[in-house]
Amino acid sequence: MKNLITLGIFLLICSSGYAQNYYVASFNGNIYYNGKLIQKRDKIPVKGELKFTSENDFVKLSGPGGLYTLTPNSDPDSGSEFLIALRNELFPQLRLHPTTANDMIAYRNTYFFNYPGCQYSFFERTILDRKIPYLKEGEELGFIHKTASGLIYKTAETKDSLLVINKSDFTVQQTTGEVLNIDSTFIVHVFDKAAFLQILSKSSSLDALRTEFDIVNSHYQLPLDENGNPIVIEYPAMILDLMGPTRFINKKAILKDLKFHIKRSVPTSIEMFLEEYEYESYIYNTYGNIYEQVMDTIWDELGLKSSYDQE
Repeated sequence: MKNLITLGIFLLICSSGYAQNYYVASFNGNIYYNGKLIQKRDKIPVKGELKFTSENDFVKLSGPGGLYTLTPNSDPDSGSEFLIALRNELFPQLRLHPTTANDMIAYRNTYFFNYPGCQYSFFERTILDRKIPYLKEGEELGFIHKTASGLIYKTAETKDSLLVINKSDFTVQQTTGEVLNIDSTFIVHVFDKAAFLQILSKSSSLDALRTEFDIVNSHYQLPLDENGNPIVIEYPAMILDLMGPTRFINKKAILKDLKFHIKRSVPTSIEMFLEEYEYESYIYNTYGNIYEQVMDTIWDELGLKSSYDQE
């Protein structure tokens, strides 16, 4: 896998003078503690070296104060007041050491649908809840998929000015019947399809398209002419977002599975089910990073309410 991020996070003894122990509740990816691959329920003293091998890695540590999540992009200055206090107490000298740059679609972290190359799970048909850019006659949205056999383009479906994520649009099948894996995907707004397809046919990678197409929210970088006026460049397409490998789940299957666990654990709220009973980790490990709108639909059909709605 290309463009991996390797980060070392050094966990130091807390200022109280003795080492606290945390335990691995759940994790994603190959993560090493003092050179050894971590496993669920491993004891992690707050002293040693924790290394991530991918920008999508995370580990949830269970211990004093509840669950503590670490990622390659952990920011010591962000999060709730509780998490900041916990971080300052237990990890006062948290240091990140990136060895490769994050795969950005622009010089600024700007993504139209908020998919900065991350992996998400969707139902086999999911309608996103953010309005798409205005489409003039002849324009369309589409997906450029990176596969082992090159770049594949598919026109996206839109409904009521919303983007539809269909499993069929993320299924690339060869004439032999083999289904290709999709490594990553550009969501694009196509202005001139003929010119767009011509450029695409000559491109071998997504990176090669970055200079051929405009990038969302990057207009402040327009070059200036001799009079200081912006030079407007006509691009055949605009890159709106970058998606990681996308996974699709069967709605009936996840509903049946979660109903099974809810019936046996008898939670009184969504928070109790996810946090106190630790099914948040189970859902992630089993079904992936499920898009928020998908989970909202699941709760509606499962009949679980938030504790905040019950107050």
